[in-house]
Amino acid sequence: MAGIAEDLTGRKFRMLTVVKRAENIGKRSSWICQCDCGKECVVASCNLKGKQVSCGCYRSKMASSRATKRNTKHDMHGTPIYKRWRAMMRRCSKSASHCRHNYHDRGIKVCDEWANDPAVFIEWALANGFREDLELDRIDNSGNYTPENTHFVTRSENGRNRRDNLIVTYKGEKMTFVEFAERFTTCDLSTAYARFYAQWSLEEITTPTKAKRTHTL
Repeated sequence: MAGIAEDLTGRKFRMLTVVKRAENIGKRSSWICQCDCGKECVVASCNLKGKQVSCGCYRSKMASSRATKRNTKHDMHGTPIYKRWRAMMRRCSKSASHCRHNYHDRGIKVCDEWANDPAVFIEWALANGFREDLELDRIDNSGNYTPENTHFVTRSENGRNRRDNLIVTYKGEKMTFVEFAERFTTCDLSTAYARFYAQWSLEEITTPTKAKRTHTL
């Protein structure tokens, strides 16, 4: 003869309070329970004493919370600071064909804490001098993107840290092209580079009005 089921009326199991006995579920004794959310449900005794937490609302809440956490860890999508994170990730990606030789193929990576969660990077950036006019730069050009090896610098400072820096000699002094452009030209850096690669001489780049008579970009 089957044993008499234990009376669970009035007992609380996590979010479920037993109200009264219900019809068996198969051969299992079952109970009508009131969930903390207000809903009633029928639960088998073994589940009450096992892992069931609620009427099902807790699982739904947790699933929704995880989805929300994944998708809205920050409200920065499309902002300049988020674009810096995206650009950093793209540079180190295997698919970044235009700069793969400078990053992925050299083993340059983004640290896990930044790669796995842009919100962590954004928090670090805001606390470490982020400005829209500054660029993200690695202190050690052979090192990874990590909090210890990354800072924000001006475009010209970033240019000086390039592994493939262009070195020129002007007026007997050897310097990077960035330094030359800053010291001896009045145009912006991208224009100075464009003129150089259009085979303007250094002297012509410093006096563009004269150079324009015989050279075109």
